[in-house]
Amino acid sequence: MTTADFHSLLTLIGIIAFIAMVIWVFGKKQRTQMDRHALIPLHDDGPIPGEQTRRTH
Repeated sequence: MTTADFHSLLTLIGIIAFIAMVIWVFGKKQRTQMDRHALIPLHDDGPIPGEQTRRTH
């Protein structure tokens, strides 16, 4: 096996892994979980325990 063959094999493995991840992420089984994860940045965290809040008024 030459270096070119080895690099071609690694490229093929990478492409197959990428396609498998895309199918896994966008599959119907993961849909509800991924929808919940997509909303995480939009949730209000609330006050941080132990942190004092300052009033500006």
